[in-house]
Formats: sequence, C-alpha cells, structure tokens
Amino acid sequence: MGRDFTDDIDDCCEAIVGHRNWGFADSKLHKTVETTMSKKNGDSPKSDRIEHVIIFYKDPQEEEWQWWVW
Repeated sequence: MGRDFTDDIDDCCEAIVGHRNWGFADSKLHKTVETTMSKKNGDSPKSDRIEHVIIFYKDPQEEEWQWWVW
C-alpha cells in the first residue's frame, strides 16, 4: 500500500508534537484563519490564498493506534 499526503501530515505532527492527533479545520475556522492571516499580511480577506488549515492537537487521542490492534 502506498503513501498519501495524510501520511506526510502524520509524520509532521509526530515530529512537532510527538503524536499523530491532527485534523482539518472546518469551514468556519478555516474562514477565521484566512481572514486573520489576510489582515496580518495586508491582503484582501477574500483572496483565497489559504487552501487548507490543519490543526495539530496538544494531546494525543487516548485510543490512538487502537484501530489496528483489533
């Protein structure tokens, strides 16, 4: 089985926070981040420069890796 981009996100999350508990932001949070970054960078809030927002949680999921143990 080959790798996809989520495997790279797993690796990045593991390297930064020591686990693989991450997720994509929902559309409301994505819009908030986009607006905030646009203001910070002096861009138009409707510039659509941000494609995805990925959240690395501080804590690992308690059931992390349990799905493959069964």
